[in-house]
Amino acid sequence: MLKNFLAVSSIAIASLVGGTASASPVPATDSVDTILSLVIDVSGSVSTSEYNLQMGGYAAAFNDVDIQNAILNGTLGKIAVNVVQFASTASERVQFQILDDATSISAFATTLGALTRFASSSTSIASGITTGAATIESWLTAGNTATRAVIDVSGDGQNNFGGSVTAARDAALAGNIDAINGISIGGGSTLLDYYKDNVIGGTDSFAIGAVDFAAFSAGVKTKLKAEITGTPPGGVVPVPAALPLLAGGLALLGFVGRRRRKTT
Repeated sequence: MLKNFLAVSSIAIASLVGGTASASPVPATDSVDTILSLVIDVSGSVSTSEYNLQMGGYAAAFNDVDIQNAILNGTLGKIAVNVVQFASTASERVQFQILDDATSISAFATTLGALTRFASSSTSIASGITTGAATIESWLTAGNTATRAVIDVSGDGQNNFGGSVTAARDAALAGNIDAINGISIGGGSTLLDYYKDNVIGGTDSFAIGAVDFAAFSAGVKTKLKAEITGTPPGGVVPVPAALPLLAGGLALLGFVGRRRRKTT
């Protein structure tokens, strides 16, 4: 369903802090296949090395030819994407960029690889979702349009600060957000189940579990391709041969949980 400025958001626009971006900013108005907010955990449980693996995984994904082709082969051949980081609070660290050719996609990947984190301790997935939704609503009410609006959450823990994550999810989906997807990092099936039950929602939403930060890169490529093409992954996600097997002898990075309907 085409999103535009005529749709009124039920979510208050959060206070945003702009970050550094090397790609060109979004023009006054534009139309894209997908508007995507990358909502990334930078809480105290994420070490510097783990943060670098997480951001390196996102950068590698956007440099991947399959992801670039997925973007460029869409109906309009472009997406809008930003970055929100969350811990106790959340902040928009990279404003929406239009990715519509190899140069703009590579520039965005470079931005991701060089992006610093802000200092904070607790984990408020709720703040991340609310801020991600607010940035999307702001972009749409400025006269831009998108065929699909998606929030992409990645993190290594449960919501332990601020408001209710389920309330934030439901409020976002009551507005113009079509789907909230998630990739849990570590925590085994417990954290993945938490993401499936509390974080994800909307049309064809899904969650993937990465066994650790080292495995994150492979999982996020699968996740981004599904979000960009609008085709959720199914079944299981193979783990690279160098990574350990999960319990039960299954060579899996994680498994996918899906919700077909948008929560209202």
